[in-house]
Amino acid sequence: RSYYEPHYRVKIYYLTTIGKGLIYQQEALIEHYNFDKKHTGNYAFQKHSLLVNTYLNITSHVELNMMNWQSEWMLMIGKKRHEPAPSSYFTLRSGTHVALELILERRSRAFLREHILQTYVYLIEKSQKYHALLIVTPYSGSSKIIKKRLSFESPEFCRKYVIFSDPETLKAGQCIYKDEVRGLNDAFELVRAE
Repeated sequence: RSYYEPHYRVKIYYLTTIGKGLIYQQEALIEHYNFDKKHTGNYAFQKHSLLVNTYLNITSHVELNMMNWQSEWMLMIGKKRHEPAPSSYFTLRSGTHVALELILERRSRAFLREHILQTYVYLIEKSQKYHALLIVTPYSGSSKIIKKRLSFESPEFCRKYVIFSDPETLKAGQCIYKDEVRGLNDAFELVRAE
């Protein structure tokens, strides 16, 4: 079936119950698939657009295969609704595990401290689930603001484990790590060494 989104003037195609049944044997995660029109607003479109562009930009510069990329809805399977999960997670061929957080709007220091820092300090330093956190914002100016706020709250953690970028910088295969503009491959290797 399809649903017309008037704001963006696009048609969204989604699976019905019959459609899910037809591909049940081929698609392992089909039982978790759910489409709801109320989740198709402006924020959702911006987030999905940024996520797809981030994936395309990263894969054009870093060796990564689609099987090593998991989106947020896949990571939320089996978790409670309010448990934290990154916007995406991927593993590089070198074995480096990277959590990707998309930050689309201006966030307070309290939000960044409680949602980003507390979560990822635990997931990176304590449980060692990830080696790095890649934060992508829609614009270079917002990336600098987020970097400044996070570095103020936890300078050592940000310096060791957090990589910052935006779509234009990613398109060039670059990011900001340890206060320097670097190539993505270099940043991922340096973070793995940490």
